[in-house]
Amino acid sequence: MEEVIKKFGKLYRTTPETLKMGIHYALGKEAAKRFAGKQKIADVCTGAGFMAVCLAEVVKEITVVDIDQSHLQLAKENSKIAGYDNKFRFIEGDIMDDKILNQLVGVEAIYSDPEWVLPGHWKGDHVSSIFEMSPPIDKLFNQLEKITKNIAIRLPKETEIKQLESFPAHEVEMAYLDGKPKAYTVYFGDLIRKEGITKLEVETT
Repeated sequence: MEEVIKKFGKLYRTTPETLKMGIHYALGKEAAKRFAGKQKIADVCTGAGFMAVCLAEVVKEITVVDIDQSHLQLAKENSKIAGYDNKFRFIEGDIMDDKILNQLVGVEAIYSDPEWVLPGHWKGDHVSSIFEMSPPIDKLFNQLEKITKNIAIRLPKETEIKQLESFPAHEVEMAYLDGKPKAYTVYFGDLIRKEGITKLEVETT
């Protein structure tokens, strides 16, 4: 209970997996600032919705998508705990399916945190190649770009960022929490503040 509150800011519903993999609320709030001023956005591969509730603080409407029904149920419950459930729309399905993607028509920006844990190693062993993530980042990006060029994708700190060189103009931000590297986020479109590699440092202590 204490661990959940410390990481996410409130007593949200979690599982051992989502507790481990969910974004710390301090980092989530910083990433959400990039979306301030948007009316309609989407959070794809939302998991238990921890990033989504951070985004809901700064936007009018958020559509969350996840292929895992149990994750989506947690996100629904957590949106209520956060007090933002009136801003949420939930879609269960695979974002690589055009029938699911087409339900995002009209959103101005998309945040995505795809699966980067090695199969059977949810406790912290991550892939380093963007092509081994699920879905592969190149295919995910091409799919999301059909809706908007304003895209943010969270990647593990082990990512071989040179693999992003063929992508359109972008910013790769490494986030540090209390001095420890946590993850990259690659930003496209008007979510970019400065092209190239940047650093975000957040202190909680």
